[in-house]
Amino acid sequence: MINKSVFIKNKGSIVRLDLDSIVYVKSDGDYCQIICVDQKYTIYNRLYLIENNINSLHFFRAHKSYLININYVDEINKSSVIVNETILPISRRGKKDLLEAFLAVDLVY
Repeated sequence: MINKSVFIKNKGSIVRLDLDSIVYVKSDGDYCQIICVDQKYTIYNRLYLIENNINSLHFFRAHKSYLININYVDEINKSSVIVNETILPISRRGKKDLLEAFLAVDLVY
């Protein structure tokens, strides 16, 4: 069964987040910011652990510090990707892999 949500610790509570509501995750050392459509959470966790726990085809590592939900990608440029109207960096490898992921599911014409 594919998980469609994750649980995070937030201010003494445990909150369930639907994966579809997560726009991107930004790493900042031992902390990560989870940016959702309507809210932002800061949690104590490493990005690679979040990436492993999400385990979804809709999430993609665009840069060493960013995990993005490809459903919110608006545009891919030479060195950045626009996600839900926010400009984020993208590595050369990340750009190549992201374009291949889009081609694999026939999202590029």
